[in-house]
Amino acid sequence: MDDYTKYIILSHLHWIEKVITEEDISKSYKEIKNKDIFSGVNMHQIQENMGYKVNYKEVITASEYDKIKFLWLSLSSSKIDLSFVKLCSNLEEINIGCFEEVNLDALKDNVKLKKIIAKK
Repeated sequence: MDDYTKYIILSHLHWIEKVITEEDISKSYKEIKNKDIFSGVNMHQIQENMGYKVNYKEVITASEYDKIKFLWLSLSSSKIDLSFVKLCSNLEEINIGCFEEVNLDALKDNVKLKKIIAKK
């Protein structure tokens, strides 16, 4: 797994640990977007706006992947290989950017997935 994908996953685990909701993230997204409506918002900007630092770790355990119920990958500014999604057995929602994800077939076996949001 590349470092950027790991950073995205670790950010989501931070949100879970600190009980940061989808609404909190959405609010932060809107605050950033309102400052410059012509720019895209990425994960680093969300991190800075919310004032947290991702705790880097080398290994993400299976039990940590199980905690992930939503993924906001549309905040990525790089291509993301979705192969890791197979490990997210409790994933219910995924927000993707449409053009920057590879291995979309990793979603097909996720029986708990209820919502896929795809944006340009």
